[in-house]
Formats: sequence, structure tokens, C-alpha cells
Amino acid sequence: MKIIAVSIDDQRSVLRVAPYVSSVMWPYEILLDSNKQFAQAMGVNNVPHTFLVDGTGKVVWQHNNYAEGDEEELHEELLKLKK
Repeated sequence: MKIIAVSIDDQRSVLRVAPYVSSVMWPYEILLDSNKQFAQAMGVNNVPHTFLVDGTGKVVWQHNNYAEGDEEELHEELLKLKK
């Protein structure tokens, strides 16, 4: 399993992303999409937007926004994908 975060910060705030990520020591890769081409291609309107992609590159689940307990739904989807 690999986790990748994509920041959609604009040109004014993108320079703050790397220092912030370093300060919180997230153990995953952070990509920048300051021109929002990726977000547009994936239909992202609000953040956070989570995509679960299988080994073939197919998006098998996605979720928009966050509410307490959403991580349980993601965990269940990960277990399904593992099978």
C-alpha cells in the first residue's frame, strides 16, 4: 500500500507546504498541484477528497470531505481491496 497526498495550494501558499510537511513528519509522499490540473481531471471540488486506487490504477472508491468516523469506512474499503 502506498499513500500519496496531493496539495492543491495555489502559487501564493505552495511555498508553505514543504515546511509544514517537514514539521509534522508525515510518512508519505506529498505532491503539488498548484495549477489544479490533477484536481480538475479527477473532479475534485472540495477537500479533503480521498481516492482508493487498486493495483491496476483503477479508482475503486472515493470520498469527499471529512466527518468523524469516515476513517472506518476507508478502513473497510481497504480490507475489501486486500481480498
